[in-house]
Amino acid sequence: MEDESASYVHGGLAPVANVQNIAIDTKSLFYLHPSDHPGLIFVTQPLSENGENYFTWRRNMLTALQSKNKAGFVDGLIAKPDVHYGVVKSWIVNSLSRELQTGAAHADIASEIWCNFDERFTQGIAFRVYDLKRSIALLQQEKSAISTYYGKLKGVWNELHNLRPIPVCTCGAEKKMQEMREEEKVFDFLMGLDDTYKTVQSQILSIDPLPGLGRAYAVAAQEEKQQVVAAARIPLDQAPRSAELSPSTIQSPIRTEQSALPVNEPPVMPSKRTRQVSKNLSGYNYTFPPSLAPPSSTSHSSSPSANSMAVKHAHWRDAMANEISALEANNTWTLMPLPSGKRAIDSKWVYKVKFHPDGTVERYKVRLMAKGYTQIEGLDFHETFAPIAKLVTVRCLLAIASIKKWELHQLDVNNAFLHGDLKEEVYKKIPQGFSKQGENRVCRLQKSLYGLRQASRNWYHKFTQSLLVVGFIQSQSDHSLFTYARKGSFLAVLIYVDDVIVTGTDSAKISWLKHYLDTKFHIKDLGKLKYFLGIEVARSSDGIVLSQRKYVLDILTECGLTGCKPSSPPMAEQHQLDLNSGELCDDPGQYRCLIGRLPYLTITRPDISYVVHILSQFMHKPRRPYYDAAIRVLRYLKNSPGQGILLSVNSSLSLRAYCDADWAGCPTTRKSTTRYIVFLGSSPISWRSKKQSIVSRSTAEVEYRVMATTASEIIWLLRLLSDLGVSHQNPVSLFCDNQAALHIVANPLFHERTKHIEIDCHFVRHHTQSKALLPRPISSQYQLADIFTKAFGQERFHILLGKLGISNIHAPT
Repeated sequence: MEDESASYVHGGLAPVANVQNIAIDTKSLFYLHPSDHPGLIFVTQPLSENGENYFTWRRNMLTALQSKNKAGFVDGLIAKPDVHYGVVKSWIVNSLSRELQTGAAHADIASEIWCNFDERFTQGIAFRVYDLKRSIALLQQEKSAISTYYGKLKGVWNELHNLRPIPVCTCGAEKKMQEMREEEKVFDFLMGLDDTYKTVQSQILSIDPLPGLGRAYAVAAQEEKQQVVAAARIPLDQAPRSAELSPSTIQSPIRTEQSALPVNEPPVMPSKRTRQVSKNLSGYNYTFPPSLAPPSSTSHSSSPSANSMAVKHAHWRDAMANEISALEANNTWTLMPLPSGKRAIDSKWVYKVKFHPDGTVERYKVRLMAKGYTQIEGLDFHETFAPIAKLVTVRCLLAIASIKKWELHQLDVNNAFLHGDLKEEVYKKIPQGFSKQGENRVCRLQKSLYGLRQASRNWYHKFTQSLLVVGFIQSQSDHSLFTYARKGSFLAVLIYVDDVIVTGTDSAKISWLKHYLDTKFHIKDLGKLKYFLGIEVARSSDGIVLSQRKYVLDILTECGLTGCKPSSPPMAEQHQLDLNSGELCDDPGQYRCLIGRLPYLTITRPDISYVVHILSQFMHKPRRPYYDAAIRVLRYLKNSPGQGILLSVNSSLSLRAYCDADWAGCPTTRKSTTRYIVFLGSSPISWRSKKQSIVSRSTAEVEYRVMATTASEIIWLLRLLSDLGVSHQNPVSLFCDNQAALHIVANPLFHERTKHIEIDCHFVRHHTQSKALLPRPISSQYQLADIFTKAFGQERFHILLGKLGISNIHAPT
């Protein structure tokens, strides 16, 4: 009889209170504690009808059932018991919403309900995983406490990892995947921190190996405490004075023209913008943190790095109010509640002090920048590409203007990006510092803001449409070039973001165009072209000289070499630079910073193209000989900082080109380098020095490839010249010093030398037969492209340099 009773207790979910003198197995799946009853509720939030909280509910239920040792009744490990199986089923039904309880009540066992929900709500697991990953990517601290921000991340991480658990194995991959997941958490945590924690981000990322999430959280929390202490501390030299600070000064509406300025405020040139209280944000208070001190007597010539520093000074507060007024006058946004399912991006203030040439303060400039890096492709932006003028086009246009003696004018568009119309639905939070108690509205952007991913593209589209409407034609060779030809007048407009060059034959038409663009975009007329993209433009009776003297002097000043001994030429002849020569540099960043600035200098200095090409190949692991070679380049620049190219007024309008190559010149990869230079008459307008992508088998092959590359540049330049109203009747002379390559162009029977060359290389022969090109032999002694292929001694270098159209207007006469 005792055996039967014991069998009954272990075989079903029966209360054990009335059973005496038997052995009770409390670890049995069928054991019920006296406190277990059908009315228990295990979750605080029932499972909703649409199952949107299913994964959270499932995890909580499993945790509760495992604590009761009853998980086997829902995962299928236990078959349907004979009696008392309804307790677990009751627990599950109690945790459902009323809509789901009706259907679940008719199920026979708990596992049937469980499996039914799995089938209904786990079909879209991929969508849920996507939503969770997207939530992690978008989650920002947004001035909340570190613990609050971390808690939000922790909840999303837990749900994501329950949906995508790491598989169990014994090969060690499980541990490695767990470490990688921990690193991803650290990256997620750091990316969402506010900008005030940049030092924390740098500190953690610089540690090798990367610390764990707990360590990263501890460092961020410690920084948060220090910031709180620093914000509460009021320096003695900034203590409030009754004449300067009052409660209304700390928290008051946006200041107007009549607002009293702090004592000892230096006089500042008034802004050109009309000072007015903004229309939409006029009821918003400019809020100050309670711990902010009044404006201090610190230097007014420095730009603040944060909003908390700027709001201490009246001139910065006025500048921010002016910026808001200008944006609203431009109908940049409308205030509205944030629609359901939409997200609002944040913005930040950028401050800059503008100076007069004598060093005095001109004005305090403030710009509101959207945090475009938080935008999501496909949601609030799509295409972002916007063409800009090619520098070859700039040189070509200026060369033609010099020859034809056209006027050259420069325009600057005020707040160019703010003119672009937004097609996407983009919402932005109310700017930092402007708040209203209980406000829950956001700014629906109607026009672009600086910082938006699509801002440059929208501006380019707006400017293009404005020119096309009045009869300009967009060039297909360079989409940033627009021409106007009507009734004997010719105008050309070239745009590089918000800098515009205008040239042409008719002064009246140029004035009309300036007035038209000013009515559309509020342009600033900078007069005659003198300085464009850091390039100094000097015009004389001999032509136009392009140089970058200021840029060279800035580099020398930053490197501390303004007093160095000049050197010539820029690179030692027969140098032996390779990947393994010399000791590694102690500070690789210094070498990379220096070499990173030199390519922009080749815009007007073709004489350093070769050496810059060589030194740029060692950026990943710089060594001491490379750094010494870079210093030699700076010493060469010190010899003639004002040197540039001359676009001669007496030049012809015919193209000629020189091309050359160094076969297997790279000692590491044995690849060759393409070098060419193209002249418009005697004016250099295009040059290049670039390593080829494949290894060539012979000098004939590499020279033929160089001819093909040069030919493609020539064909493009011919189309560009045609858009600028210059017709090229005669074939373009293409000088090459390799007889075999010239024979391949003229004779298609060199099968052994050409059978492995791609078909696209043979378009040189096609354009030669169509009379667009005229390949011509030249002695290596007169090959101007040689200066792009190797380092020469001083005598040979200066002979070639004198034939490139180089000029130095700053040299003593």
